Order: sequence, then C-alpha cells, then structure tokens
Amino acid sequence: MRKFIYLLLLPYISFAQTPLFKLSSGVEIPLLTIGINTAVTSAILKQEKPLVSLLELEQLDAQSINSFDRTATKNHSKNAQKWSDIIATGSLLLPLIVFTQEGGRKEWGENSLIILETYLLNAGITNITKELVKRKRPFLYNPNVPISDKLHRDATSSFFSGHTSMTATSTMLAANLYNRYDPNNKAIVWSIGATIPLGVGYLRWKGGKHFWTDILVGYAVGSGISFSPLFA
Repeated sequence: MRKFIYLLLLPYISFAQTPLFKLSSGVEIPLLTIGINTAVTSAILKQEKPLVSLLELEQLDAQSINSFDRTATKNHSKNAQKWSDIIATGSLLLPLIVFTQEGGRKEWGENSLIILETYLLNAGITNITKELVKRKRPFLYNPNVPISDKLHRDATSSFFSGHTSMTATSTMLAANLYNRYDPNNKAIVWSIGATIPLGVGYLRWKGGKHFWTDILVGYAVGSGISFSPLFA
C-alpha cells in the first residue's frame, strides 16, 4: 500500500538522497488493515455495550481491587481529566515536526503514510481491547462521584489507557522520525518523548479514569506501536 501511494507521489518527491524508509506492501497492507478493521469493530461494540446497572454500582467494592491499583478509586478530578484531553490531543501534532527538516519534507509522502498507519493501528488495538475487556473505571468505585457521571458506556473502558497509549505513540514516533533525519540531541528528544505520556498517565490516574496497570500497559503498547511502521 505504501509503495502504491509512493509511486503516485513520484512527481513531487526529490531523489537527491536515498530514502530512509524502504517500501513493503507486505507490511503496510496488514498494518493498515488491522488498524481500520479494529477501529471499526470497536466502534460497533461500544455502541452495543450496555450501561453499568445501579445494582452493579451498589455491589462494587474498592477492597476487591489490588493494592497497587486501589488508590485510583479515591480520585475524581475534572480538571485533571480536562488537561489530559488537551495534552493527549495536542500530542497528535508532534510527529509533524519531521516536516521542519529538509529530508522529512522531501519524503513527505512516506512520512505522512507512516504517521497515518501508526495512529490507525494504535487506535484500533487500544479501542478493541477496551471493548473486549470492559474493565470498570476507578471512579465507579468512588461513592463521592455522582451517579449521573457513572451511567455512560465509556465507564467500562478502563483497560488500557487510550490517552497514555495515544500520547506515547505520538511523542515517540515524533522522536524517532526526527532523529532519523537529525541524529543530534537524542537525549533531549527522547527524554521529552518518554516523559509527556507519563504526565498524561498521571493525569488520567488523578482524574479517576484509570488504574496504574491501565496506564503502564497503555504506555508499553503505545511505545511499541510507535516503532512498528519504521522497520518495514
């Protein structure tokens, strides 16, 4: 697939240097297919998922949660939730930094497709997992949270953290793309790339949206997916 699109873009791409990325339809087509199919399937499953019942809410017991995760059941910060949304959404723009570099602009077709397929793959895998696992979010265990906030389909989409996964994918993909054209300042670039998703994860914990295990798995999955298209 990437090879087909790359051929369409030949008139616009300079070949002054050897491209950094090799084309492989055997890799690109499966990645795009998995990303699209899982994203569509998860959206369907979410629409069909029932709400948590009042009886289920009454029977929830924070003591049934392992001690590592249990602290999240005491949290519910709307402000933390808002900032996690802002930072995670803003991080989606970070891979565009590759286009500030001459080499990145010359291979803009390649880089655009890499960004697209990486985001699709992460969204698909993250969302399908959420809808299959149906883990209840920490704030459902918090008696101080209004019932109206708990009666949403998203209330059982805790595992794993999509905000953390999405941010890790965005920041680490940005770091990888940037360093492929400019190998300098790796320590700074990768430190920033690794730290931002941890901050988002903390905000999701503080907001009562995720347990620590949700966040750690999201961080690992997002980081792994950020590398998947780069070694085709």
